[in-house]
Amino acid sequence: MVSSAKTKEMKMDFFESLIERNAEFAHTGINPKLKMIPSRQTMIIGCVDPRVDPMELFKLAGEVAIIRNVGGRVMPSRFETIGILRVVSRVAGQEVGAGWDPLCFNTQTAASPIAITTPRSC
Repeated sequence: MVSSAKTKEMKMDFFESLIERNAEFAHTGINPKLKMIPSRQTMIIGCVDPRVDPMELFKLAGEVAIIRNVGGRVMPSRFETIGILRVVSRVAGQEVGAGWDPLCFNTQTAASPIAITTPRSC
């Protein structure tokens, strides 16, 4: 069993690595080819399961907006998030919403490409 002192040390090491990673990102900056509005006008609503990263799962690079929650479900709070995204996107010159395609997935559906939820049934 790991002692509480060792656990605390491991957490601090991890947080220090996050700070270093952030400093590296701050130094290199955001890819200037990426735009505020995703190029594919698609929003993925996915599960927070860390084993299933939508960027890796779908081999993405700034092409879609990603919202993650428990179970990858669309619930009333997601509509609030989407509403806020609409406001923010107006600043970038294009409103999120009309003409966009939703895609939902969770850990179970991610393991089977056939089971990815269609835009009509999110």
